[in-house]
Amino acid sequence: MQMRKIVVGAAILVPVISAGVVLGLPSMFDECWKRMERWSGYAEHAWAQRSFEREPLAGESADGSAFVDYQDALAQAKTLGRDDESLLRRLRFDQDAVVLRDCEDFALRWAAPLQTLSRGAHRVDARPPVDWQKGFSHPSVTLLVARDLVNAATIEVRRRLSQGDLLGAVRLSLDVATFEVDLLASPILIDKMVGCSLLTLTAEEAWTDRALAQLDQPGLELLAAGLERLDARCPRVFDWRGESLLLANTLKHLEDSSVLSGREISLKSMDYGWSERWAAADAVLQQVKLWEGLRTSGASCWRVRKEELQELLDSSQVQDNPVLRVCFSNFIGAERSLRSALTVVRLLRLAVACRLGQELPELQDPLGEHEFESVSLGDGAVVFRSMGGASRNGAERVVNLR
Repeated sequence: MQMRKIVVGAAILVPVISAGVVLGLPSMFDECWKRMERWSGYAEHAWAQRSFEREPLAGESADGSAFVDYQDALAQAKTLGRDDESLLRRLRFDQDAVVLRDCEDFALRWAAPLQTLSRGAHRVDARPPVDWQKGFSHPSVTLLVARDLVNAATIEVRRRLSQGDLLGAVRLSLDVATFEVDLLASPILIDKMVGCSLLTLTAEEAWTDRALAQLDQPGLELLAAGLERLDARCPRVFDWRGESLLLANTLKHLEDSSVLSGREISLKSMDYGWSERWAAADAVLQQVKLWEGLRTSGASCWRVRKEELQELLDSSQVQDNPVLRVCFSNFIGAERSLRSALTVVRLLRLAVACRLGQELPELQDPLGEHEFESVSLGDGAVVFRSMGGASRNGAERVVNLR
C-alpha cells in the first residue's frame, strides 16, 4: 500500500515539475537575453571610445583614415590580380626574374595600389571600419586579394633593391607591415588571421637573407627601427571581445534563425530547451566570463597559455554549450597564429641586428619558453631558432655573413 502511494505520488509530481520547468524556460531565456544585450551595449560603447591613432613604422603621419586607403588599394589589387596572377606567382618565387623587362611593366601597373597602400599606412587613424549590426555577415578582407597586393609589394621591394633604391625598398616594406599590423587590431577573426599570414609573408619573402645582404648601414638601421616598432604593436593574445560582440549582434539582428545551425553542427541542446538563440546568447556571456578569468596572458610562455586554453576547451562549461564548443575550437589555433607571426618578426630583428654588428636584443621566443637559440655554423654563418615551432612557421633564420 505504501509503495502504491509513492508510485501514484511520483506519477502526479513528475508532470507538475516538468510543467514548471517548461513554464520557467521563457523567463530564464529572457533574463539571459537581457544580460547579453546589456553587455553588448557596454562593449560597443567601449569600442567607440577606443583610440586607434598610431604612428607609421617609418616616416611622417598624415590626417585621415588608414582603412579608406587600404580598401581602395585592395579594390585595385582585385582587378589587377586577375590579369597578373601567373606573373605574380612567378616573380614572387624567382628573385632573379625581378630584373627582367616584364617586371618593369609589372611595376608600372601596380604602382597605383602600392602608392595607395603606403598613403594609408601613414594615416594617423587606423580604426577598422565595423558595422556591428551586421554581425558575422560583416565583410572581411579577402586573403587571396590581400596576398596579391603584398606579393606585388615584395616584388617591388626586390626591384628597388636591384636598382640601388635601398631606403625606398625598406620604406615600402614597412608601409606594408603597417597595413598588416593594423589588420591585427580588427575585431574580426578572419582579418586577424589574414594579417598574420601577410606579416609572415613580408618578413620571410621580402626580407630573405639575400635581400638583407643588399642593404647598407642606413637601410639596415631604418629597418631595425621599424621592426622594433612593429614588435611593440603586435598583439600577443587573441582579443575575444570582437568575436563575442559580433555574435551578440548576429543574434540581435538575426532574420533567418537557420544560420545558427549547419549540417554538421547543431547548436540545439536540451540544456537550453532546444533553443539555438538561448544557447548562443549564453555563449556570449560565458565567453566574457571565461576570458576574464584566464590566469595567463601574452607574457606567458606558449606552452602554459596553450595548456590553459585546452583545459577550457575540455571543460564541462564549454562542452555543455554547443556554441562555445564551436568558438573555442578556433581559439587555440588563432593564438598560435598570432605568436607565429611575432616569432617571424623577432627572428628578422635578430638577423638585422646581426648584420649591423650590434649586440643582439634580448627577445623572448613567443613559441618557446626562453630566448631564441643562436648557433654559429662556421664560415660567418649564424642560425637563429625558435624552440617551439615548425620550420614552416618561420621558426628558423640563417644569416650568412660571408
